[in-house]
Amino acid sequence: MRVGFLVFLVFGITGLVPARLALAFTEGGGPFPTRNYNPVQLLFLSLPPEKAAPIPRGGYLFSVEVAESNTILTESTNRVDATLKFETFRSALHLKYGLTNRLEVGLEIPYYYRNGGFFDPFIVNIENNFGTLNPDRIHFKNDKFGGYEITQDGELILSAEDHQSGVGDISFSGKYLILQEDSRQPAVSLRIALKFPTGNFDKAYGSGKADIGVGLVVEKSLGSRWLVYLNQSVVDPGDDFGSSDLTLRAFYSVALAVEFMWTAAFSMVGQFDYYTSPFHGTGGRVLDNGVSEVAFGFNYRFNPHFFFQLYGIENFPIPRGAYADFTLGTNIAVQF
Repeated sequence: MRVGFLVFLVFGITGLVPARLALAFTEGGGPFPTRNYNPVQLLFLSLPPEKAAPIPRGGYLFSVEVAESNTILTESTNRVDATLKFETFRSALHLKYGLTNRLEVGLEIPYYYRNGGFFDPFIVNIENNFGTLNPDRIHFKNDKFGGYEITQDGELILSAEDHQSGVGDISFSGKYLILQEDSRQPAVSLRIALKFPTGNFDKAYGSGKADIGVGLVVEKSLGSRWLVYLNQSVVDPGDDFGSSDLTLRAFYSVALAVEFMWTAAFSMVGQFDYYTSPFHGTGGRVLDNGVSEVAFGFNYRFNPHFFFQLYGIENFPIPRGAYADFTLGTNIAVQF
């Protein structure tokens, strides 16, 4: 499947990297900053996976996160009708600052652009080769914006148009290092984040309400080459969704990542993510179902101040009907 192709790609890239292995590594690149790329759930606050260690006191980190996500979700029940066929280009500017050696604060400004995209031929080719073609793709032309509209009981819940772009909901965050790692115990950090409704809800750039979230990060090195990261978070989306009477509930996410240090500068990462949904009882799997997925890719540190990540995200078809089909993401960071 497409996951196998991504693994092949990652290991092919590693062949271009010198195989000289250092004796010990003190710092990994960390997990990938993934999130639930279901277009509706993407509107809510997310605490993407990261390392436990905060930015050192007085230090800054600037990063640009870019992801292209292909979505094809259709559903028609006695209550819900949904058509979501497009690609979302999501970029985000992040700024983090170390207040102390244990505490950092951060700001995220996302930006969205939607159109037909360019992943369709690649995805269809892979799915045909492995006999896993999504039947929904038969009804849409490749690389075309097929629609973004969800109705419940005849009432429009959310919609957007082709070639729309705009700033999403801005969020502020903080991370505090509770435990430092030693030979016996992992590093543990507490996170908190708050999202403000700065994005246009009518164009599906934001949820229209403020969200608050808390989370834990656990990180442990295993020997000189392996690192394990566990990120867990819960988000309270607060009030009803938009102007509808859809009630929301707290939703959860968990990410488990394993990193192998190929060299002191280059590492490979495999990651499992699971998300629940803030919606419940809507009668549509597009809204209610959670999402399970895997991500594969690599980290590369050009120098102590310049860092790069590249990864692909592929979903599991269980539970079915709520996931973005495929996502390719990058993260570029500069720290000083």
